Amino acid sequence: MAPKALMVRAIYQQSIAFARKDLEITFRFKVSALTTIFVPALINFGLFGTVFFGFLRFGSQNTSGVNVENFVAFTMMGALFTTLFNQGQGAFSTRFANEKYWQTTPVILASPLSRWAILLGTAVSELLKFAVVASVFLTAALIAFPTSMPAVAFTLVLLVVLYVMVSGVSLIRGALFLIDENLDPVINYFLLGTAYLSCFYYPASFIPSFLQWIAYINPVYFVVSLARNTWFGSPVNLAYVVASLGVTLLSISVGILAFNRIWRNYDVTGY
Repeated sequence: MAPKALMVRAIYQQSIAFARKDLEITFRFKVSALTTIFVPALINFGLFGTVFFGFLRFGSQNTSGVNVENFVAFTMMGALFTTLFNQGQGAFSTRFANEKYWQTTPVILASPLSRWAILLGTAVSELLKFAVVASVFLTAALIAFPTSMPAVAFTLVLLVVLYVMVSGVSLIRGALFLIDENLDPVINYFLLGTAYLSCFYYPASFIPSFLQWIAYINPVYFVVSLARNTWFGSPVNLAYVVASLGVTLLSISVGILAFNRIWRNYDVTGY
């Protein structure tokens, strides 16, 4: 077997082993793990679902495209995309921060484990964790507002796109944290603003008019809008598709570049 093929095979085996170990640790206490995954999404679903129900019950029959037929599925999808956004943006940055605090980063960097195995193993592990909540919420959304199987399939693709996009940001954030953790609060506030302007739980018309133009150029909003339009049978904006894929490619490329730079030139003062 060629050396490159052997290397790819080794990375694959290490990635699967890394993901399996991570999942075993996460689900060692199953109730705690499932609570951590589901409860935040259920809380937000309950809050925003109640608000929409109130609008529709006591006055408006249609609020910016949200109506009594689709508000449950609309809010379910918001909970789903919010969960993925939060999980993706912490996938790598939280791990890097913990390793720095525990002063174990140099050990990991010096280990024979391939850096690509760490990246792929983490990505696989996080996606499998998310698959649990995704299967439940997508099934519920499908029951609340039936749609076509191609629409469901495209929504799944968009979920992966969002995860890769936000994971790239998480890689950049994690790399910067290893260099200077004082930068992390700035990135955190940026991500909070991005989440607000992604309109996970509400139409863009709900936010102040002077902020709406930012939402309309927010790549995360592109993905969320595409998913909802596809699910509810509205026209798909092809410009959003191209922009989402372009930003995703840029995000993950810069994230991997930052990760590689830290890997090769590690110079961090731990605690």
